[in-house]
Amino acid sequence: MLQRVLDAFRPHRLVYDFVFNHVRIQFEDIGAMLRLPMQTHGLNNGCNFASASVICNLISGVSVTIFQPAVIQKPDKHGDMQMIGSGDAFKEFVKAFYPDPSAQRRSDVADVLYKQLRNAFAHALGVLRSDTYQLEIKKVLSTNAVTPGDGLTQAEVAAIEESPQRPSGISPGVQGSGNQWEIIVDFLYRDALDMMVSLAHDTTQMQQAEARFQAGTYVWRP
Repeated sequence: MLQRVLDAFRPHRLVYDFVFNHVRIQFEDIGAMLRLPMQTHGLNNGCNFASASVICNLISGVSVTIFQPAVIQKPDKHGDMQMIGSGDAFKEFVKAFYPDPSAQRRSDVADVLYKQLRNAFAHALGVLRSDTYQLEIKKVLSTNAVTPGDGLTQAEVAAIEESPQRPSGISPGVQGSGNQWEIIVDFLYRDALDMMVSLAHDTTQMQQAEARFQAGTYVWRP
């Protein structure tokens, strides 16, 4: 039930209810997909791409509901102020809370996740131009599975979801540099959960979200 994440939001009643009713279930879907493949049940696909896409969908959704960037307007080409796009919100959320101490690294990860993962899969079946990034999406294999080659066990998924400290062996989910990158879906799941916990611990963000939700505004972008 993603208790670690839920507990982080508990002091903020309206945001907690929103996370419980709208966000939790979708994260749990990812946890279920990390159990794949389950070969003895005839489930031979790992759902790597589906899992990565859902994680990006959740980052995007949170970035226009619970999270709100400090600056939500910018000048257009004529100098007139306009609301920032959903892509800007997505990247600002990642830059603010992706679990890496380096601001430059968080910015690089934001670009990779948005431009090369979310956009590519939402609009072009994950096909990237040959002159841009080389992106590999993969999962780790369980070291405890009864059938070699199966996905994570329930205990391994629970450790990713619930361990207060990042479990040993769970490296960053976005790795690489330049135009060579790889997405490790299991680890990106932990990254996204850590982002949620960090967001819940940001007093300013939570106070602002509670006020918006109290006013009936759940999506701050018109």
